[in-house]
Amino acid sequence: MALATYDDDLRRLVLAIKRDGRRDLVRSVARPLAAAARRAGIDDVDVVTWVPSAPEHRVARGFDQGRLLARAVGRRLDVPVRRLLGRRGRSRRGVELAERRSGPSFGALGTVPASVLLIDDVTTTGSSLEGAAAALRAEGAQRVVAVVVARAAARVTAQAHRSTAG
Repeated sequence: MALATYDDDLRRLVLAIKRDGRRDLVRSVARPLAAAARRAGIDDVDVVTWVPSAPEHRVARGFDQGRLLARAVGRRLDVPVRRLLGRRGRSRRGVELAERRSGPSFGALGTVPASVLLIDDVTTTGSSLEGAAAALRAEGAQRVVAVVVARAAARVTAQAHRSTAG
């Protein structure tokens, strides 16, 4: 489930958090993310976790925006937050759409509970969410519910597809 498409005001908000380090804006996104999670039926999740940023982004920013979002949502839902995923490999930014669809690789860290709420900021192809959910399920999660701030607008995905098609 996504709050909205990744354009205009929401795009500026996400980029302000990610690129400008505006951690204070995380709270403004946490309330609607928690509400979306409730609508998705997370009443009985055991833990909240996040799709980890690529290591080079985490180092450059000094924080992982997914972790900040997960912590804020976990507080609102009164659900524990734990790092359950490690990311393998480098960022997929700038990679052609066909290659991005294969997604990054994730590994579960430690024991994974039966029901997990997975938080991310933006989804383009869905491959990061799929890879993260698969890693969690491989280690014991029976149910993974994903909630993201934004999904790529259809025109963005179509533009990326055209750039790889020709």
